[in-house]
Amino acid sequence: MPQYSHYSGILSLIPEDSSAGLLFLKQYLPLIDSSNPLIMDAVSPDASLITNDSPPLKFSDVLPMFSKRAEMLDHFSHADFPVEAWDLEELNSKRTVIYSSISRCVFPFLLLEALENLTDICSSVFKGSSDGIDCREMSVCRLVRAPEGKGIQNLWLVQATNFLNLSKFAARNKEAAKSD
Repeated sequence: MPQYSHYSGILSLIPEDSSAGLLFLKQYLPLIDSSNPLIMDAVSPDASLITNDSPPLKFSDVLPMFSKRAEMLDHFSHADFPVEAWDLEELNSKRTVIYSSISRCVFPFLLLEALENLTDICSSVFKGSSDGIDCREMSVCRLVRAPEGKGIQNLWLVQATNFLNLSKFAARNKEAAKSD
């Protein structure tokens, strides 16, 4: 019968004796936030990323977006607010980590083109604002046993499905358009 673990709190405070999936999350999210190329050691070569209703993208194809986000934002993090996470241990060393978080995007004082598609969400910035936008997220990460020397906690990501509430981005974009 599948087992599960639960954590609610600050990401960096996930205890070291937590389940492998929760420890994976503790290391994975900071890599995503920092656009560290080491993230590719935590994902399988064929890993996919799905955001809202968009078609799956190869994780390696999305990596340049993370770098662009780091260049264009003053701050991006999942660590500013508590997370709620569940690690479901399945058969055959598979795990599903489901987590709810809030990502904070802090923008410089610039205005770029409006959102064109979901992969540009966090590279869009809005005139006259350095306070940022908090984006609620729910994500499902499918994990499998990683080959020797790869992964985090001997696991790596094969699929991440993210559900983002983009209403604050749309509202901020509407505000920026009115002030022009």
